[in-house]
Amino acid sequence: MTLFQAAVFGLIQGLTEFLPISSAAHLRIVSAFLGWTDPGTAFTAVIQLAIVVTLLVYFWHDLVHITAAMLRSIHREVWNATAFPDSRRAATFERNGVAQLESYRRSGGLDGLPAHLEQTFNVTVDGWMLNGVVDRIDRTPDAWRIIDYKTGRHVSRGRRDLQVALYALGASSALKLDPVELEIVYLASGESVRVEHTGALLTEAEKQGTEVAEGVGSGHFEARPDRRRCRLCPYRLVCAEAL
Repeated sequence: MTLFQAAVFGLIQGLTEFLPISSAAHLRIVSAFLGWTDPGTAFTAVIQLAIVVTLLVYFWHDLVHITAAMLRSIHREVWNATAFPDSRRAATFERNGVAQLESYRRSGGLDGLPAHLEQTFNVTVDGWMLNGVVDRIDRTPDAWRIIDYKTGRHVSRGRRDLQVALYALGASSALKLDPVELEIVYLASGESVRVEHTGALLTEAEKQGTEVAEGVGSGHFEARPDRRRCRLCPYRLVCAEAL
């Protein structure tokens, strides 16, 4: 088969691929009409694969891009499968959730492909156990980016940085990620915050975790009541200092 014949067969394949009849049959007809040798199944398979690759490249953005309708459908499916504890506030939370997700989608937050989602970890750090769930981990050209989503209002910088540093400490130890970057996304406002000085934060998080673990182990763990923390603490019913 000459290069000219291959080009002709490729053009015919491309033009007839979407007709409701076999494009391979056109190749046989043309080869017979022009007195050329039948291209054979191997050649036909190769140019059909080329058509598939071309379509994937052309429609790639549409294939990987999550539309607003797709996002609403996913949210509705998950919402219907999850029991919300307060029926009086369910509609408000559902509406707010849809709005926050759509805002995040429009900002490009869902365009990339995560390396890990809802990644659990359970590791031993300096003699104490650290476990939790990281919302998202992306692979960037220079590092592993650990992303923590927040649906509520902004928290103080110290508490915010310590929390995401503990996530990073657990995930990096469990998955052997190095180096790591830290990012916090506030879905309500769409603001994305990069946390600086990651190495120092990880060291401080490990130090504070060790101090707390030693205090608990010695039975002299000093309570530090806070309304938000106490509300989420599983020991609040037996703690005399709980708010």
